Amino acid sequence: MKPIILVDKSFIQSLSVKEADTLKTHFRILITPILVQEMITDIEKYKEDFDGTLERLRILADKVGSGGQYSVPDARILFHANLEGCKFGSDFRIPVFNPKQVKALDGSIGCIIEESFEQKLIRKWQKKEVSDKDIQAAKNYYKDFVDYYSVNRNLELADEFPMNKRFTILADFVAWIDTTELPSIKGPMYFESASKRTQTPSEVIAYAKLQWERNGKSHFESLYTYAFYFTRLNVIYSLGLPNDVIPASRHSNAVIDI
Repeated sequence: MKPIILVDKSFIQSLSVKEADTLKTHFRILITPILVQEMITDIEKYKEDFDGTLERLRILADKVGSGGQYSVPDARILFHANLEGCKFGSDFRIPVFNPKQVKALDGSIGCIIEESFEQKLIRKWQKKEVSDKDIQAAKNYYKDFVDYYSVNRNLELADEFPMNKRFTILADFVAWIDTTELPSIKGPMYFESASKRTQTPSEVIAYAKLQWERNGKSHFESLYTYAFYFTRLNVIYSLGLPNDVIPASRHSNAVIDI
């Protein structure tokens, strides 16, 4: 079985078609929702040349598709599912939803995993098929990415968290987050802060809070492993920007990608 490789759009763009084919010969590409979202932003980024954009998107889709690639669920969906009681952690196992159980001729039982939403999109883009929903999504994602990497976002967060201790080394900052900042956060605050980013329904948040209370208000990390992992990353990003240990410029986003 071929090893799995996690890539971003910049890496895929840097490969020639031949190099991408060679990569897929030796690895199975891990398709993530953020990769697909970054790919679709080309529709908005190069909207003056729509035909050229479709060809650009087709080439990208060809480079990552048609190679037995894996696909992972959106982190926001996993956050939601974890609060509803689905148990999974933050290790290298890939959660899947709604597998179809089948019985082989020899009587053994297995599961068939249907093609993901992202895989369907890539297959469609390989045929240069773009819908009105794709075009609108491209506009929304492009705006989000511009805001995400904006220097203004750094200034906004600095104003929002003026008392934060300042760091110069990322590792020291993350150690402070894990030993000082996160332990000071009460359980319900995890639910509230992350749920805004994930658009998790209020009834799911209420259910998760109830389970937290019924479990003796145990540590959030042990009760909701993935939701804690997701929240931790958001805290590191939100506080890392005003601390200048994570760059705000979209031209130096390597730390954010990592």
